[in-house]
Amino acid sequence: MTSDLKRKNVEVLRNDSPAGMPKPLELIRIAASETRRQILHLLQQGFDHPEDLGKKLKIRRTSVDKQLAELFEWGLVDRAAVFPPNGRPRIV
Repeated sequence: MTSDLKRKNVEVLRNDSPAGMPKPLELIRIAASETRRQILHLLQQGFDHPEDLGKKLKIRRTSVDKQLAELFEWGLVDRAAVFPPNGRPRIV
């Protein structure tokens, strides 16, 4: 047997990113989605409610929610509840 066949497959993971930041390959995955890029762009412009984002992008609210959940998981967006004086609270 050669020494190559004796070796086990070992996967080395390295993450030099600061705590809470996505790994470099995750950033590629994020950037690969046109919808996620558009959502991040609209958030920078001040659109903050998923329903408003869906209307602006002409996609369903559930699709926006799914993309925002991934962006939240990666630490790229945050969420908060806004309590208007009258009416229901809004998650932004």
